[in-house]
Amino acid sequence: MVPNVIISIFVMLVGLWALIAGIVLLVLGGGSEGAGKIFKIALGIVLIVFGFATFVNPITQAYFFLAFMGIILGITGVFLVIQSFSMKRGYETIKKLNEGFKDYDIE
Repeated sequence: MVPNVIISIFVMLVGLWALIAGIVLLVLGGGSEGAGKIFKIALGIVLIVFGFATFVNPITQAYFFLAFMGIILGITGVFLVIQSFSMKRGYETIKKLNEGFKDYDIE
């Protein structure tokens, strides 16, 4: 096959992934609270724009693919670190609540 065709197909598959991931992040962002909501919605919008751009001109988008993925993965990494701290606080709260149930025995 011609290399341009293979690159176009690959970039369009990545564009389809970006559209789906962007829509999922927008839906998840609508139900979130705090800073996570802003990150999810912003990342969702950026992914949807990137997905549409890949279908308009896939060859040009292939040049920007690596830089874009680096930026998106960096933003996602920061978001996951922030979310992990939030989950740790939630875990500590659940752990304290569960300690109240240890004061009796089931026979």
